[in-house]
Amino acid sequence: MSTHDELYGQEPTETPSSGGRRHRDEPAHLLNDYDSVEEEQEPVTRWHAGLDVGLLILRVAVGGTALLHGLYRFGLFGGPGMDGVADGLAANGFTSQTTLLAWLLGMTEVGAGGLLVLGMFSPLAAAAILAITSTAVYLHREIGYFPLVQVDGAQLPGYAFPLMTGAAALALLFTGPGRIAVDVATTWRRKPVPFGIVGVLLAAGAAVAVLVLFR
Repeated sequence: MSTHDELYGQEPTETPSSGGRRHRDEPAHLLNDYDSVEEEQEPVTRWHAGLDVGLLILRVAVGGTALLHGLYRFGLFGGPGMDGVADGLAANGFTSQTTLLAWLLGMTEVGAGGLLVLGMFSPLAAAAILAITSTAVYLHREIGYFPLVQVDGAQLPGYAFPLMTGAAALALLFTGPGRIAVDVATTWRRKPVPFGIVGVLLAAGAAVAVLVLFR
């Protein structure tokens, strides 16, 4: 230490040659070693096996349920057939074109269910299932969440089942189908939120249109 430094209590400054040392005239606020280190970027996850397998399971559950319901309406698995479905719609307050509506219902469930299982045109398929389940919830709202047991022992179905199925379809609108799907390379798989919003609007419009035009 020089005589001048000893007299005035000044510490010697470091040269900028290495190790974060600084020049005598360099401001103290530039001493932070972290300022010269580039921020480390987080790795981009390209594959998440758990998430994609989970979405596949959810798609198969929701789409498979809709598909089997549609086949049941067409008479498979002991189903009522289109005439029986039309009678059921009439019992639920539909008074116009019940046979046509029965066919639309069955074909929509089969088509949308199959597409959702495959993960193909997923937003449109999920929106169609959401429209059907939303209509069912509206029709069964007076029965309640749980089935209603009548005096003669018959049960009127509540809206628990369509509500949960619709909620799952709604979730798939915003999560996308996952990578184990035909839609893996599509825009709506990579950025599902805008398509999810459009799907919700389409489902709401379809449900309102059916209730207005056919009841």
